[in-house]
Amino acid sequence: MVGDLAVEVFDPQRDGLPATVVGCDWLCPTVLRLRLGPARPLRYSAGQHQVL
Repeated sequence: MVGDLAVEVFDPQRDGLPATVVGCDWLCPTVLRLRLGPARPLRYSAGQHQVL
């Protein structure tokens, strides 16, 4: 890496997105599929992770 690096703490008030649970299904005894409906559209890129 070349140059300065800025690290910021996650702030749920600034960076969070409210959502409601719209579905919950057990796919097998150890895997739960949780479907969330965001309060506004969510920009998402493949490989990106979300903090719940």
